[in-house]
Amino acid sequence: MTTMEIRVLATAAILALALAGVPAHAQGPSVDQLLERVFDAGQRQPTEFSSEFSADLTLRAPLGTFVAQGQGTYVQWRRPGEKTRQRVVVTKLDVPFLLRPFQGYLKKFIGEKVEGQVEQGNVLNEHDVFLLDEKAGDLWVLAGVRHDIVGDFMKKYGRQSDVKDRLARRAIAKWMYTRMRSQIVKPGGPYVFQATIDSEGNIRDLLLQYDWGPVRTKIDYVKIRGNTVWEKVVVDSMTVLGDWGRIEGLLNMRFSNFCFNNCVKPELVSKTN
Repeated sequence: MTTMEIRVLATAAILALALAGVPAHAQGPSVDQLLERVFDAGQRQPTEFSSEFSADLTLRAPLGTFVAQGQGTYVQWRRPGEKTRQRVVVTKLDVPFLLRPFQGYLKKFIGEKVEGQVEQGNVLNEHDVFLLDEKAGDLWVLAGVRHDIVGDFMKKYGRQSDVKDRLARRAIAKWMYTRMRSQIVKPGGPYVFQATIDSEGNIRDLLLQYDWGPVRTKIDYVKIRGNTVWEKVVVDSMTVLGDWGRIEGLLNMRFSNFCFNNCVKPELVSKTN
C-alpha cells in the first residue's frame, strides 16, 4: 500500500468517525439556518440608530492596574444597497496620571473596539462552522476552524473531491477542533472560534483564538420598540503602549439613551464619507 493510499484511508477513517459523532438535530435549526440568522441579524437593525455609552477600560501593566473611564456617542446607519456604517465619538476620557500621554490613542482605541463589534459576525465566513452544543434558553454554540487549515489538512491526507464537500469539511473541522486543537495553531486571523448565539441570530459570546492568545467578547442585548440593540459589551483588550509594550486589559461598555431613525446628526455622517 502506498503512502498516499494510507493517507486517504486515514482521512476516510477520520471522516467516518467525525460524521458518526455528529448528532441529529431534527427538532432544532441546522447549522445553515443558524448561520443565516447570524448574517440576517445585522440587516434587521433599524436604518438609523444612535445611543450614548460609558466605558471602563482596565489595563494591566507592569507598573500596576489602571482604569480609564470614558463617555461618548455611537451612531449607526445603513443606506439602501450599502453595508451598515458607524461612527464612535469619545466625548470624555478620564485617565490616571501615568496614562495621560496616551489619552488620544486610548480614545481612538475605544472607538475602534466599539466599531469592531459590528464586524464580528464576519469571522464565521472565514471558518468551516459546525454545531458544537445546544444550551437551555434557545441558545446554540457554533464553532469553527479556519478554511485554510481544514483545506490543507484534507489536501495532505485525503481525497481532492472531499475538499469541496461542505459536510465533509464540517466533520473534519469538528474533529480537529475537539481532538487536535493545540496542533493547528497558525498565524494570521483567528485559527478557531466559538460563538454562542440566540434564536434571533445575535452573538452573545464570542471567543476568537489567535496564535498569540484568545480574545473574548460578551454582549447583552435589550429590545426597545421591536429593535434588538446592545445594552452591554465586554471585550478583552490588548494594545501596545509605547515603551510599556503589549498591555492586556478589559473594556466594559454600557449603552443608553437609544434613538431610532431620523436621529443621526448629519455632521457625523459627513465625516465618514
